[in-house]
Amino acid sequence: MQVDDFQLIRHIDFGQVWHETPSADEPLRGQYIREFHHADDPEAMMRLYHRGGLLDKRSADNFVQILKQTPHNLSTPEKSEVMTVIGAASQSDFFKTETIRTIAWNGKTALQLHGLWIEDEGEFLSFYLCSDQAIQIIHEFHYYAPQSKFEKYLPDAKRVLESVQWR
Repeated sequence: MQVDDFQLIRHIDFGQVWHETPSADEPLRGQYIREFHHADDPEAMMRLYHRGGLLDKRSADNFVQILKQTPHNLSTPEKSEVMTVIGAASQSDFFKTETIRTIAWNGKTALQLHGLWIEDEGEFLSFYLCSDQAIQIIHEFHYYAPQSKFEKYLPDAKRVLESVQWR
């Protein structure tokens, strides 16, 4: 399964193990959600996502400044500056952050978040990037699986992420 010319993506290859399925979440105005589930286990999921709407200007400017730096683990003040970017994952009642850092990803810089959703014990690896056209538009890439299965399907998810070619 391949996706071409979608949002920031020129090309991404999900291989034979990830299959696109309709999202259980109904997109709201301005949102997009594309979900891909692992052929061996539908609980393992990858998602291309934009939550709709624009990030406020101050948060977007702070995010861009963080992304312009050399890839690094975020400091405590920087973590505060990206709370709007990472949404619900910024709330410690719902999400336990393992790591939050910036990374170089095939020619772009992204914010990478890794952690655990507390309620369902789902492990989460997510990437956040700014749109090239408008810095207030954040595109998200997520890999999610139950914690007990996360490592099993992570190599398949990494192959997909490594295949990304940007516009």
